[in-house]
Amino acid sequence: MLRHFLDEICLGTSKAWRSTVVQVTLTNAQIKALNATPITIIPSPGAGLRIGPFWVDARMMSSAGGYTNIDPNAYLVLGYSGGGDVSNYLRNDAASGSPAKTDLTDAFGAANHAWDFFPFNLDDPNQSWGNVAVPRTLHANESLDLSLENNGAGALTGGNAANTLVLTAKYTVLAAA
Repeated sequence: MLRHFLDEICLGTSKAWRSTVVQVTLTNAQIKALNATPITIIPSPGAGLRIGPFWVDARMMSSAGGYTNIDPNAYLVLGYSGGGDVSNYLRNDAASGSPAKTDLTDAFGAANHAWDFFPFNLDDPNQSWGNVAVPRTLHANESLDLSLENNGAGALTGGNAANTLVLTAKYTVLAAA
């Protein structure tokens, strides 16, 4: 029974749980400007509707040149266009002990990397910031965006014109109320 339910949700086989997959490719310039210009991954669904994200797969293709000017406490996150983080964080954390956590710096380095974002309601044991409840009615007709909090360090530097960040998202659209 549970397996059938999960198949319906995750594979989109249920008529009540239709899912959509979108793919967005960020250019080198967009990656460098993420601190000031969030990128829409899933567009606004329309009045009276909200996005129900399942997951977002991210593939950084940066072997042509890594990024620099990444703050020791910077993080990358998915959030609603009206405000409110909705996913786990890909982060650095200078205060996490010795050695400091450098997941974001590593992912944006001079090698290809992949990672996944999941909604907060899924337990992510690798993150110490904890899960947060996201009020759904506040996010009606809002897009889901990728943003970088670089803690005042400004735009990323380095990189290469050949670099891309490919994001593949699976989601459903639900009533907001």
